[in-house]
Amino acid sequence: MPQQLEATTDIAVGDVRALRRNLRRRISVYERRYEMTTDTMRVCVRAGTFPETAEISQWLLADATLTHLEGAGAKSTTGSRSNATS
Repeated sequence: MPQQLEATTDIAVGDVRALRRNLRRRISVYERRYEMTTDTMRVCVRAGTFPETAEISQWLLADATLTHLEGAGAKSTTGSRSNATS
């Protein structure tokens, strides 16, 4: 692989790792603020027992994005989501 392409790939991988950390922090803030897990909030919104405000939508979108990134990372490395948490 040409050196320039390797450097670009390293930057992209670093950006994805930083994005994952940022999403995890943001989700953690929402969970503390609303005093419930993301899974519980998702169930409540689907059941109609909690209104889907703009902030709740951002929370659930952050979780969906993290899930997608971790799934993509796991498939490209070890096949296990738990190992793709860098």
